[in-house]
Amino acid sequence: MKNVIGGLRAVGILSASLLGLGLTSAVFACPSPEALKRGALDRSFAQEKTISGVDRPLRSTGRLEARNDEVVWHMLTPFDVKTTIAPDGITQSIDGGPANKVAAGSNELSSMIARTMASMMRGDWDGLKSIFAISMPVQAGEGDWSVVLKPLDDQLGQLLGTITVRGCEEVSTVDIARPDGDREHIQFEAAAP
Repeated sequence: MKNVIGGLRAVGILSASLLGLGLTSAVFACPSPEALKRGALDRSFAQEKTISGVDRPLRSTGRLEARNDEVVWHMLTPFDVKTTIAPDGITQSIDGGPANKVAAGSNELSSMIARTMASMMRGDWDGLKSIFAISMPVQAGEGDWSVVLKPLDDQLGQLLGTITVRGCEEVSTVDIARPDGDREHIQFEAAAP
């Protein structure tokens, strides 16, 4: 029994020593943002939009799904609106109704939007370098990383502003700060194991 207690004390002293040296933080540090999983996505989200001139933020919840070049942004509250972005266009379904085209324009633009959203969530930063200047990684505290994306095109910059993606083993938040003062904060629920 004395040997067991002595062994536990030794483990406790060793653990305390490692903590004192900061070695345990290196063991439990977040992987690089380039190490995100590249497969299909299916994540719940809570979104808060702050719009200049509106007293309270607009809040919504829903689900984001991404497979290949198709992204489905399904807002469930306060309204049921399912937006599908695919290489052949953008469609929207309200309250489970039929999917209607909502964005006329080139298939190239729709495909670019779908690829951008999916690439950001999957950590495919190389796929975004033709659209954004990417600053990465910056430690955001507690070992989390932060990647900042700024559109290379001035017109796109006026629409999107600066996008900050934060996470550890997966993307946890996306913050969008537009030049007009509007802001969006999207919090993603952890992926199921």
